[in-house]
Amino acid sequence: MPSAETRLDLRRGVNDLTSETELLHGAALHKLVRGLERVTIENLHRLHPSLYLVQGIPVSAGVMLKLSTRGRTHMPRWHFFLTPNEEEALAKFHLEYPRARTFYGLVCRDDGVCCVSLAEVESILADDLNPGGKFLSVSRPRGASYHLRGPGRTELGHAIPQSDWPDALRNGPRIAG
Repeated sequence: MPSAETRLDLRRGVNDLTSETELLHGAALHKLVRGLERVTIENLHRLHPSLYLVQGIPVSAGVMLKLSTRGRTHMPRWHFFLTPNEEEALAKFHLEYPRARTFYGLVCRDDGVCCVSLAEVESILADDLNPGGKFLSVSRPRGASYHLRGPGRTELGHAIPQSDWPDALRNGPRIAG
């Protein structure tokens, strides 16, 4: 039994030893390890603290984990801000690992991870010329798949199954039916 000093206070969600980001990244990575058989995960901190290289699947994959801390409501919408530093890190990742697939793992607080390929994100951000960063939002009605939107309510055009994390890393993204 952990001591009172190290026990996690779930009512607050965070204690002094572990940040909320670490908890939610850890939960996403735990699900990734459980969902894929023999896999290695390397944090590419030299490029970005939230960028991971996943190997041991048919091809290597880069995953940029993003976090939204908004809780589940009747019709939740989680917001994500993609920074120029993250875009630069992904560009460097592609130079180092040109054959790797690249994904965003959009961690929707305690709801799950919306796994979307970099190509899908770029398709809805193509017309966004904002040099200061880009916004995405994810919504998921109860019992349904995730829906991704970019600036100006530009939609991805298909839903993303909640079960795609982490299967899309191995099989590529799929469209919810």
